[in-house]
Amino acid sequence: MLDGPIARGDFCVLEFAGIFFQINWKVGGRITSAKIGQNELLTDLRVDPLNYGSTFWTSPQADWHWPPVAEIDSAAYSVSSDAASCTLASPVVTSSSGVVRGISLTKRFSADVARQAIVVDYSMKNSAGAAKRLAPWEITRVAPGGLTFFASDSAPTQAGSRPLLPTTHAAGAHWFKHDATTPPDSKLNSDGKGWIAHVTPQNALLIKTFPDIAPSQAAAGEAEIEIYAKSNAAAAHSYVEVENQGAYAEIPAGGSLDWTVRWYLRSVPESISSTPGNAELVRFVTEVIK
Repeated sequence: MLDGPIARGDFCVLEFAGIFFQINWKVGGRITSAKIGQNELLTDLRVDPLNYGSTFWTSPQADWHWPPVAEIDSAAYSVSSDAASCTLASPVVTSSSGVVRGISLTKRFSADVARQAIVVDYSMKNSAGAAKRLAPWEITRVAPGGLTFFASDSAPTQAGSRPLLPTTHAAGAHWFKHDATTPPDSKLNSDGKGWIAHVTPQNALLIKTFPDIAPSQAAAGEAEIEIYAKSNAAAAHSYVEVENQGAYAEIPAGGSLDWTVRWYLRSVPESISSTPGNAELVRFVTEVIK
């Protein structure tokens, strides 16, 4: 059962089983807090006034380059809620030309109390007069110093001209430990198996699950799993992006593309060490999401 009302001023809040999950509908329907107990998983605007919390973009980025499309990433969404969920709807994109023009986004947030998970249902609608091809993309910013890992049978690859993010491979997973040696503005692309996890230095754990896709289903230059490390001489302005993408698919004129991501927030048991290559940590993740 949810604690308290879902709609709270500028925010939608899902609060249950020691989990606190907050969405700001006035800023791109952005997830601005995800806590287990008192431990926060997400960065805030003090780290970066544009790139904070968890957002959604259309993929590939080559469609719109930079900055992100305002109607999707940062504009105010309309909001409606009931006793079990909160639904946010973006404006239709008019500020960008090309493929993204005419797209709008709906985000529905609900709690799976039985499994202690947050369900995020995304829907991209094509209001243009012709079909478009796009992929869904979720970008989640976490603080530096943590451990990010995901299951994969293939090695990560370089993303464009950025340095390849360093990883190790063990226990069927690739592991990225962010520290002072991480190359500035480095990134990786990789195939995955439908989940990615991140552990903070305080042993707060975020697991995201999503439909597994084959490498051939990803948009050109993109991948099911992406991790980006933003490093700055001022450590307070560094962060890591934990990213997942869906299949690159056609959206017919007037049609929609739906995609669901599930978030699990947990505390890592004291008996399990949050170190790269620890098979017990992988087993804990797979038990949570099975």
